[in-house]
Amino acid sequence: MKWSPEELKPGDMIRAKVGSVYHYGIFVSEDEVIAFGYPPVNLAAVRDEEVRVVSTDIDTFAAGAFVERGVMDGAESRKARSSEEIIRSARERLGEGGYSLLHNNCEHFANECVFGVKKSAQEDKARERWNKRPQFSVFVTEIPEDLEPQKVYPPQRSREQFFSKNTAVRRQRYAVWKLLETAVDRSFGYDFNRLNFKKSRDGKWTADGFEFSLSHTDGAAAVVVSNEACGVDIENIREREHYYASSPEKLQRLMKRIMTEKEADGQCEKTPSVMDFLVLWTRKESIFKAYDAKRFIPDQVETSDYPVKTFRIQPLPDFLISGSGTQCPLLSVYLVKDGKCRKITAEEILPAEEAGA
Repeated sequence: MKWSPEELKPGDMIRAKVGSVYHYGIFVSEDEVIAFGYPPVNLAAVRDEEVRVVSTDIDTFAAGAFVERGVMDGAESRKARSSEEIIRSARERLGEGGYSLLHNNCEHFANECVFGVKKSAQEDKARERWNKRPQFSVFVTEIPEDLEPQKVYPPQRSREQFFSKNTAVRRQRYAVWKLLETAVDRSFGYDFNRLNFKKSRDGKWTADGFEFSLSHTDGAAAVVVSNEACGVDIENIREREHYYASSPEKLQRLMKRIMTEKEADGQCEKTPSVMDFLVLWTRKESIFKAYDAKRFIPDQVETSDYPVKTFRIQPLPDFLISGSGTQCPLLSVYLVKDGKCRKITAEEILPAEEAGA
């Protein structure tokens, strides 16, 4: 839609720039302009719950600013309601509340009256700026043993999920994908079922508009989302301790196989613990996922060359998590439980050196 200082007609969508933002409404006459709220001359003094759809005269609507009329192109004209329908729709909503600057503002209202669809170019620009902000957010959830996997979007992921005959693996694949859905909604506000997901030949899932990485283990799953390269790995500490308890020699051999020369020099003659191994392993896994190497060769991944954070969280102390990526220093952690998502406080995040405490 283009904007022009033409003569106003009943049913026109109009706007006036008040301060740094546009105020939108529906023109009926010089004495009747219907808009969601009065001109935003003092937004700070007005609470959202106080804003209502109101009828004012043109001078009150404009608040001294210049008024423009929306001029539709051919496609928009075919989608638009008649002038009578537009005015009737606007009048029927007089007194309506539920205002939200980002999600239900005066531009949403005007577009809904004209086209029957709630949209806002100002919101789209604000969302685009928000989604491009630097971020590195890790989401973690427990996986209940009675979790019943359901179909997910896209269909290819559903087929992959149910392909395994192992019920525990099916639960883990389902849980981590649902966790991704929560992470995308919380971090970007995208409609998950409209995202363009792709799976590469090496099995990595990607989506347009953001970066993500998935990991799951016995009892828990983790997802990291960012707008730059990122990777995550999660491991069950108690399960691995139980597995290696009877074979410390095997653990020592495995540790030597995954260390670079530099890392081996730093280890010296120290007998590695299960925690030593898990810290190193999760870091290497997360780095591999973040930087999209074609083959995972642990003894060639020098962990000190990459930004990586390894930690536990107090609510789930039996799980060790490593996240790596260009925005890794901006780490935020969220716990998803019983359908609710909350941010983990700094006091609930244990650094790597306390991970085995």
